[in-house]
Amino acid sequence: MQKNTFKNPKPFEVLLTPIAYIYQFIIFSRNKLFDINLFKTRSLSKPVISIGNLTVGGTAKTPFTIFISKYLKDKGVKVGILSRGYGRKSTGTVVVSDGRKILNSLNNSGDEPILIAKKTNDIPIVVDNNRYRGGNYLISEYNPDIIILDDGFQHRSLKRDLNILLVNSLDKRENHKLIPLGKLREPWKNYKRADILIKTKSNLIENNDLLTKKINKTNKNIFISESHIKVSNIFTKKKFTKINLSNKNIITVTAIGDHKSFTTAIKKTDCNLIKTLNFRDHYNFSQNLWNKIEYSIQKLNVEFILTTEKDWVKIEPLKRKTSIIVYELNVTVNREEDFFKILQSVT
Repeated sequence: MQKNTFKNPKPFEVLLTPIAYIYQFIIFSRNKLFDINLFKTRSLSKPVISIGNLTVGGTAKTPFTIFISKYLKDKGVKVGILSRGYGRKSTGTVVVSDGRKILNSLNNSGDEPILIAKKTNDIPIVVDNNRYRGGNYLISEYNPDIIILDDGFQHRSLKRDLNILLVNSLDKRENHKLIPLGKLREPWKNYKRADILIKTKSNLIENNDLLTKKINKTNKNIFISESHIKVSNIFTKKKFTKINLSNKNIITVTAIGDHKSFTTAIKKTDCNLIKTLNFRDHYNFSQNLWNKIEYSIQKLNVEFILTTEKDWVKIEPLKRKTSIIVYELNVTVNREEDFFKILQSVT
Protein backbone atom coordinates (compact mmCIF):
# COMPACT_ATOMS: atom_id res chain seq x y z
CA MET A 1 0.00 0.00 0.00
CA GLN A 2 1.31 3.47 -0.81
CA LYS A 3 3.06 5.57 1.81
CA ASN A 4 1.23 8.10 3.91
CA THR A 5 0.85 11.31 1.91
CA PHE A 6 -1.18 13.23 4.50
CA LYS A 7 1.44 14.50 6.96
CA ASN A 8 1.20 17.91 8.64
CA PRO A 9 -2.39 18.65 7.64
CA LYS A 10 -3.60 22.23 7.49
CA PRO A 11 -6.54 23.13 9.76
CA PHE A 12 -9.16 22.56 7.07
CA GLU A 13 -7.61 19.17 6.32
CA VAL A 14 -8.15 17.77 9.81
CA LEU A 15 -11.71 16.66 9.08
CA LEU A 16 -10.96 15.58 5.52
CA THR A 17 -7.91 13.44 6.27
CA PRO A 18 -9.84 10.43 7.71
CA ILE A 19 -12.07 10.47 4.63
CA ALA A 20 -8.98 10.55 2.41
CA TYR A 21 -7.51 7.53 4.23
CA ILE A 22 -10.75 5.59 3.74
CA TYR A 23 -10.86 6.57 0.07
CA GLN A 24 -7.21 5.55 -0.34
CA PHE A 25 -7.92 2.13 1.17
CA ILE A 26 -10.91 1.56 -1.10
CA ILE A 27 -8.97 2.53 -4.24
CA PHE A 28 -5.96 0.44 -3.22
CA SER A 29 -8.14 -2.60 -2.52
CA ARG A 30 -10.04 -2.31 -5.78
CA ASN A 31 -6.88 -2.01 -7.88
CA LYS A 32 -5.24 -4.87 -6.01
CA LEU A 33 -8.20 -7.13 -6.75
CA PHE A 34 -7.82 -6.36 -10.45
CA ASP A 35 -4.06 -6.91 -10.26
CA ILE A 36 -4.50 -10.43 -8.84
CA ASN A 37 -7.43 -11.20 -11.18
CA LEU A 38 -10.10 -11.57 -8.51
CA PHE A 39 -11.84 -8.75 -10.35
CA LYS A 40 -11.97 -9.81 -13.98
CA THR A 41 -11.08 -7.75 -17.03
CA ARG A 42 -13.07 -8.68 -20.12
CA SER A 43 -12.10 -8.14 -23.76
CA LEU A 44 -14.18 -6.96 -26.69
CA SER A 45 -13.81 -8.39 -30.18
CA LYS A 46 -12.60 -5.00 -31.44
CA PRO A 47 -9.55 -2.98 -30.29
CA VAL A 48 -10.13 -0.31 -27.65
CA ILE A 49 -8.32 3.00 -27.12
CA SER A 50 -8.96 4.45 -23.67
CA ILE A 51 -8.63 8.17 -22.93
CA GLY A 52 -8.59 9.11 -19.26
CA ASN A 53 -6.87 10.82 -16.38
CA LEU A 54 -5.94 10.43 -12.73
CA THR A 55 -7.58 13.64 -11.57
CA VAL A 56 -11.16 14.85 -11.34
CA GLY A 57 -11.87 16.61 -14.64
CA GLY A 58 -10.01 19.39 -16.40
CA THR A 59 -7.55 17.51 -18.62
CA ALA A 60 -9.37 18.00 -21.95
CA LYS A 61 -10.59 14.40 -22.25
CA THR A 62 -13.59 15.33 -24.40
CA PRO A 63 -11.61 17.45 -26.91
CA PHE A 64 -9.05 14.62 -27.15
CA THR A 65 -11.79 12.05 -27.74
CA ILE A 66 -13.08 14.22 -30.58
CA PHE A 67 -9.54 14.87 -31.91
CA ILE A 68 -8.55 11.19 -32.02
CA SER A 69 -11.91 10.01 -33.35
CA LYS A 70 -11.87 12.50 -36.22
CA TYR A 71 -8.30 11.62 -37.13
CA LEU A 72 -9.00 7.89 -37.31
CA LYS A 73 -12.23 8.42 -39.26
CA ASP A 74 -10.40 10.61 -41.79
CA LYS A 75 -7.95 7.72 -42.25
CA GLY A 76 -10.81 5.43 -43.22
CA VAL A 77 -11.16 3.72 -39.84
CA LYS A 78 -14.72 3.01 -38.67
CA VAL A 79 -14.87 4.48 -35.16
CA GLY A 80 -17.35 3.93 -32.33
CA ILE A 81 -17.32 5.96 -29.12
CA LEU A 82 -18.23 4.48 -25.75
CA SER A 83 -18.84 6.57 -22.64
CA ARG A 84 -20.33 6.26 -19.20
CA GLY A 85 -22.53 9.30 -19.81
CA TYR A 86 -21.80 11.02 -16.51
CA GLY A 87 -24.77 12.90 -15.06
CA ARG A 88 -27.40 11.32 -17.30
CA LYS A 89 -30.82 10.46 -15.89
CA SER A 90 -31.15 7.19 -17.82
CA THR A 91 -29.84 3.70 -17.07
CA GLY A 92 -28.58 0.82 -19.16
CA THR A 93 -27.43 1.07 -22.76
CA VAL A 94 -28.39 4.29 -24.56
CA VAL A 95 -27.58 5.21 -28.16
CA VAL A 96 -26.69 8.91 -28.19
CA SER A 97 -26.04 9.05 -31.93
CA ASP A 98 -26.05 6.59 -34.80
CA GLY A 99 -23.49 8.75 -36.58
CA ARG A 100 -26.10 10.49 -38.70
CA LYS A 101 -28.29 12.14 -36.10
CA ILE A 102 -28.61 12.52 -32.33
CA LEU A 103 -31.17 9.99 -31.10
CA ASN A 104 -31.40 10.84 -27.41
CA SER A 105 -31.83 13.82 -25.13
CA LEU A 106 -29.29 15.58 -22.94
CA ASN A 107 -30.88 14.06 -19.83
CA ASN A 108 -30.62 10.54 -21.24
CA SER A 109 -27.11 10.97 -22.65
CA GLY A 110 -25.06 13.34 -20.49
CA ASP A 111 -23.52 16.63 -21.60
CA GLU A 112 -20.18 15.33 -22.92
CA PRO A 113 -21.62 12.57 -25.18
CA ILE A 114 -24.07 15.10 -26.64
CA LEU A 115 -21.21 17.51 -27.33
CA ILE A 116 -19.16 14.75 -28.98
CA ALA A 117 -22.19 13.84 -31.10
CA LYS A 118 -22.55 17.44 -32.25
CA LYS A 119 -18.86 17.63 -33.17
CA THR A 120 -18.52 14.34 -35.07
CA ASN A 121 -20.07 12.77 -38.16
CA ASP A 122 -20.45 9.10 -39.10
CA ILE A 123 -19.38 8.01 -35.61
CA PRO A 124 -21.93 6.14 -33.45
CA ILE A 125 -21.90 6.99 -29.74
CA VAL A 126 -23.21 4.76 -26.97
CA VAL A 127 -23.33 5.35 -23.22
CA ASP A 128 -23.45 2.59 -20.64
CA ASN A 129 -22.23 2.26 -17.05
CA ASN A 130 -21.29 -1.30 -18.01
CA ARG A 131 -18.73 -0.55 -20.71
CA TYR A 132 -18.40 -4.21 -21.71
CA ARG A 133 -22.13 -4.41 -22.42
CA GLY A 134 -22.12 -1.05 -24.17
CA GLY A 135 -19.11 -2.05 -26.26
CA ASN A 136 -20.75 -5.26 -27.38
CA TYR A 137 -23.85 -3.30 -28.37
CA LEU A 138 -21.71 -0.91 -30.42
CA ILE A 139 -20.08 -3.86 -32.18
CA SER A 140 -23.32 -5.73 -32.87
CA GLU A 141 -25.20 -2.69 -34.18
CA TYR A 142 -22.49 -0.62 -35.92
CA ASN A 143 -19.48 -2.93 -36.38
CA PRO A 144 -16.73 -0.33 -35.82
CA ASP A 145 -13.09 -1.13 -36.54
CA ILE A 146 -12.09 0.43 -33.22
CA ILE A 147 -13.77 1.75 -30.05
CA ILE A 148 -12.73 4.95 -28.29
CA LEU A 149 -13.39 4.64 -24.57
CA ASP A 150 -14.03 8.11 -23.15
CA ASP A 151 -12.89 8.62 -19.53
CA GLY A 152 -11.83 5.00 -19.19
CA PHE A 153 -8.64 4.97 -17.14
CA GLN A 154 -10.38 3.80 -13.94
CA HIS A 155 -12.73 1.39 -15.74
CA ARG A 156 -10.44 -1.61 -15.44
CA SER A 157 -13.12 -4.22 -16.08
CA LEU A 158 -12.75 -3.56 -19.82
CA LYS A 159 -9.47 -4.46 -21.52
CA ARG A 160 -7.94 -1.75 -23.66
CA ASP A 161 -5.31 -2.05 -26.39
CA LEU A 162 -3.96 1.46 -25.84
CA ASN A 163 -4.22 3.33 -22.55
CA ILE A 164 -3.79 7.10 -22.93
CA LEU A 165 -3.36 9.13 -19.73
CA LEU A 166 -3.89 12.91 -19.84
CA VAL A 167 -2.21 15.17 -17.27
CA ASN A 168 -3.12 18.86 -16.89
CA SER A 169 -0.03 21.10 -17.20
CA LEU A 170 -1.55 23.47 -14.64
CA ASP A 171 -1.66 20.84 -11.88
CA LYS A 172 0.06 21.86 -8.66
CA ARG A 173 1.39 19.85 -5.74
CA GLU A 174 -1.85 20.26 -3.79
CA ASN A 175 -3.86 18.91 -6.73
CA HIS A 176 -1.95 15.63 -6.57
CA LYS A 177 -3.40 14.48 -3.28
CA LEU A 178 -6.21 11.99 -3.13
CA ILE A 179 -9.83 13.11 -2.97
CA PRO A 180 -11.04 14.99 -0.92
CA LEU A 181 -7.71 16.64 -0.03
CA GLY A 182 -6.83 17.06 -3.69
CA LYS A 183 -8.02 16.07 -7.15
CA LEU A 184 -6.52 12.60 -7.55
CA ARG A 185 -8.98 9.79 -8.21
CA GLU A 186 -6.19 7.33 -7.44
CA PRO A 187 -2.50 7.56 -6.46
CA TRP A 188 -0.09 9.05 -8.96
CA LYS A 189 1.95 5.82 -9.07
CA ASN A 190 -0.90 4.20 -10.99
CA TYR A 191 0.25 6.07 -14.10
CA LYS A 192 2.12 2.80 -14.70
CA ARG A 193 -1.02 1.35 -16.28
CA ALA A 194 -0.77 3.92 -19.09
CA ASP A 195 0.92 3.25 -22.41
CA ILE A 196 1.48 6.94 -23.16
CA LEU A 197 1.19 10.18 -21.18
CA ILE A 198 0.01 13.45 -22.68
CA LYS A 199 0.74 16.71 -20.89
CA THR A 200 -2.24 18.89 -21.87
CA LYS A 201 -2.79 22.67 -21.95
CA SER A 202 0.96 23.26 -22.00
CA ASN A 203 0.56 26.63 -23.74
CA LEU A 204 -1.42 28.04 -20.79
CA ILE A 205 1.53 28.02 -18.40
CA GLU A 206 5.16 29.04 -18.92
CA ASN A 207 6.60 26.17 -16.93
CA ASN A 208 5.70 23.75 -14.19
CA ASP A 209 8.98 22.29 -12.97
CA LEU A 210 7.33 20.06 -10.37
CA LEU A 211 4.99 18.42 -12.86
CA THR A 212 7.64 18.19 -15.58
CA LYS A 213 10.02 16.33 -13.25
CA LYS A 214 7.20 14.07 -12.13
CA ILE A 215 6.24 13.15 -15.68
CA ASN A 216 9.82 12.73 -16.90
CA LYS A 217 10.47 10.21 -14.12
CA THR A 218 7.76 7.92 -15.48
CA ASN A 219 9.87 6.63 -18.38
CA LYS A 220 6.70 6.56 -20.46
CA ASN A 221 6.22 7.73 -24.03
CA ILE A 222 5.37 11.39 -23.40
CA PHE A 223 3.62 13.86 -25.69
CA ILE A 224 2.95 17.55 -25.18
CA SER A 225 -0.42 19.03 -26.11
CA GLU A 226 -1.69 22.59 -26.46
CA SER A 227 -5.26 23.85 -26.11
CA HIS A 228 -6.37 26.68 -28.38
CA ILE A 229 -9.63 28.57 -27.96
CA LYS A 230 -11.62 29.70 -30.94
CA VAL A 231 -14.17 32.41 -30.12
CA SER A 232 -15.23 33.42 -33.60
CA ASN A 233 -18.93 32.79 -33.09
CA ILE A 234 -21.58 34.72 -31.22
CA PHE A 235 -25.10 33.42 -30.76
CA THR A 236 -27.81 36.00 -31.45
CA LYS A 237 -31.27 35.15 -32.74
CA LYS A 238 -30.25 31.72 -34.05
CA LYS A 239 -27.40 33.10 -36.17
CA PHE A 240 -23.65 32.73 -35.76
CA THR A 241 -21.44 35.65 -36.75
CA LYS A 242 -17.75 36.38 -36.32
CA ILE A 243 -16.65 38.59 -33.46
CA ASN A 244 -13.50 40.04 -31.96
CA LEU A 245 -13.48 39.95 -28.15
CA SER A 246 -10.76 42.58 -27.75
CA ASN A 247 -11.91 45.24 -25.24
CA LYS A 248 -15.38 43.69 -24.98
CA ASN A 249 -16.99 43.51 -21.53
CA ILE A 250 -17.84 39.90 -20.80
CA ILE A 251 -18.61 37.51 -17.99
CA THR A 252 -18.03 33.77 -18.11
CA VAL A 253 -20.55 31.14 -17.03
CA THR A 254 -19.12 27.63 -16.86
CA ALA A 255 -19.62 24.24 -15.23
CA ILE A 256 -16.35 22.50 -16.09
CA GLY A 257 -13.59 20.67 -14.26
CA ASP A 258 -10.82 23.25 -14.73
CA HIS A 259 -12.01 26.83 -14.38
CA LYS A 260 -8.50 28.18 -13.93
CA SER A 261 -7.12 27.19 -17.32
CA PHE A 262 -10.33 28.35 -18.99
CA THR A 263 -9.97 31.81 -17.43
CA THR A 264 -6.27 31.89 -18.36
CA ALA A 265 -7.11 31.15 -21.99
CA ILE A 266 -9.94 33.68 -22.12
CA LYS A 267 -7.68 36.48 -20.86
CA LYS A 268 -5.46 35.89 -23.90
CA THR A 269 -8.27 37.31 -26.08
CA ASP A 270 -7.70 40.78 -24.52
CA CYS A 271 -11.34 41.02 -23.45
CA ASN A 272 -12.46 42.87 -20.33
CA LEU A 273 -13.37 39.98 -18.05
CA ILE A 274 -15.81 41.56 -15.60
CA LYS A 275 -16.85 38.49 -13.65
CA THR A 276 -16.59 34.71 -13.62
CA LEU A 277 -19.46 32.48 -12.53
CA ASN A 278 -18.14 28.96 -11.93
CA PHE A 279 -20.37 26.01 -11.14
CA ARG A 280 -19.40 22.43 -10.35
CA ASP A 281 -18.49 20.18 -13.27
CA HIS A 282 -21.51 18.94 -15.30
CA TYR A 283 -23.91 21.28 -13.44
CA ASN A 284 -27.27 21.51 -15.20
CA PHE A 285 -28.51 25.08 -15.70
CA SER A 286 -32.22 25.56 -15.02
CA GLN A 287 -34.34 28.35 -16.46
CA ASN A 288 -34.77 29.80 -12.97
CA LEU A 289 -31.00 29.91 -12.39
CA TRP A 290 -30.37 31.44 -15.80
CA ASN A 291 -32.92 34.18 -15.07
CA LYS A 292 -31.07 34.96 -11.83
CA ILE A 293 -27.73 35.10 -13.67
CA GLU A 294 -29.05 37.56 -16.23
CA TYR A 295 -30.72 39.66 -13.53
CA SER A 296 -27.49 39.79 -11.49
CA ILE A 297 -25.46 41.21 -14.38
CA GLN A 298 -27.88 43.92 -15.47
CA LYS A 299 -25.79 46.70 -13.86
CA LEU A 300 -22.39 45.36 -14.89
CA ASN A 301 -22.38 46.78 -18.43
CA VAL A 302 -21.78 43.31 -19.83
CA GLU A 303 -21.91 42.94 -23.61
CA PHE A 304 -21.69 39.15 -23.82
CA ILE A 305 -21.77 35.99 -21.74
CA LEU A 306 -19.00 33.57 -22.67
CA THR A 307 -19.48 29.86 -22.09
CA THR A 308 -18.02 26.53 -23.20
CA GLU A 309 -19.31 24.16 -25.85
CA LYS A 310 -20.06 21.60 -23.15
CA ASP A 311 -22.14 24.14 -21.22
CA TRP A 312 -23.80 25.43 -24.37
CA VAL A 313 -25.60 22.13 -24.94
CA LYS A 314 -27.37 22.77 -21.61
CA ILE A 315 -27.89 26.51 -22.04
CA GLU A 316 -29.13 26.45 -25.64
CA PRO A 317 -32.70 25.25 -24.78
CA LEU A 318 -33.17 28.05 -22.22
CA LYS A 319 -34.79 31.43 -22.87
CA ARG A 320 -32.07 34.09 -22.86
CA LYS A 321 -31.85 37.88 -23.09
CA THR A 322 -28.07 38.33 -23.13
CA SER A 323 -26.02 37.43 -26.21
CA ILE A 324 -23.98 34.27 -25.79
CA ILE A 325 -20.49 33.55 -27.11
CA VAL A 326 -19.58 29.90 -27.34
CA TYR A 327 -15.87 29.06 -27.37
CA GLU A 328 -14.47 26.03 -29.11
CA LEU A 329 -11.46 24.21 -27.64
CA ASN A 330 -9.10 22.60 -30.14
CA VAL A 331 -6.15 20.46 -29.11
CA THR A 332 -2.84 19.81 -30.85
CA VAL A 333 -0.05 17.40 -30.00
CA ASN A 334 3.70 17.54 -30.58
CA ARG A 335 5.48 14.75 -32.48
CA GLU A 336 2.18 14.37 -34.29
CA GLU A 337 3.48 11.79 -36.74
CA ASP A 338 4.73 9.56 -33.91
CA PHE A 339 1.48 9.95 -32.01
CA PHE A 340 -0.72 9.08 -34.96
CA LYS A 341 1.53 6.14 -35.81
CA ILE A 342 0.81 4.70 -32.36
CA LEU A 343 -2.94 5.20 -32.85
CA GLN A 344 -2.91 3.46 -36.22
CA SER A 345 -0.88 0.55 -34.87
CA VAL A 346 -3.87 -0.41 -32.72
CA THR A 347 -6.35 -0.58 -35.60
